[in-house]
This record gives sequence, C-alpha cells and structure tokens, in this order.
Amino acid sequence: CTLLEELKVHNTAPKETMSFAQGSKVLVVNCSGNTKTSSSRKLAAQFADGLKSKYAATVTVRDIGNSDVALPTVTDAMIDSYWAKEERTAAQKEAVKLSDELVAEV
Repeated sequence: CTLLEELKVHNTAPKETMSFAQGSKVLVVNCSGNTKTSSSRKLAAQFADGLKSKYAATVTVRDIGNSDVALPTVTDAMIDSYWAKEERTAAQKEAVKLSDELVAEV
C-alpha cells in the first residue's frame, strides 16, 4: 500500500523499490470471487492504471474469480500435451490451446 500511495501522491515509483521500462507488459490476475467490493481488485486496478499512465504499460487483466470467464482446470490431457516428446498431435494442441494463448500474453 505504501508504494501505491507514493504513486498517487508523487506520480512516481520509488526507484529502490521497483523499476519498469517504458512499454512494459503487465499481467493482472484477479481471483477474488468478490467482484463488486474486493479491496485487492481495487488496489490492482489502481496500480495498473498508474503503470499505464507513467510507463505506457500494456496491461492485460485475467479474472479467474469470475465464473463467467473462469479458466478450466488442468486435465490429464493437458499435462500429457505439456510433456509430449514428439510434436503435439491435433488433440494435444487443442488441449493446450488456451494455455498457449495465455502464456503468449506474457
């Protein structure tokens, strides 16, 4: 919270605490089921907004606490695909398609 307050008051991040390059990619992962009044969601949004305005950061938000967009659980087929020694089959590619897309975001 101290860092957020400094960002708000001074519109600057303390160099000894963190540094970001202009145009950094930031992934915000919200997981609270409390979508309306969650303090962590509000804090993450404020922090992301500060990074966007100060560093022109590209912010991607993933909400795994919202049942409408919940990520699937890891399955045996996914695990088998991750450890495939040969090129993935069509079924294996499909099993990890979303996973690969999410990894590509960061």
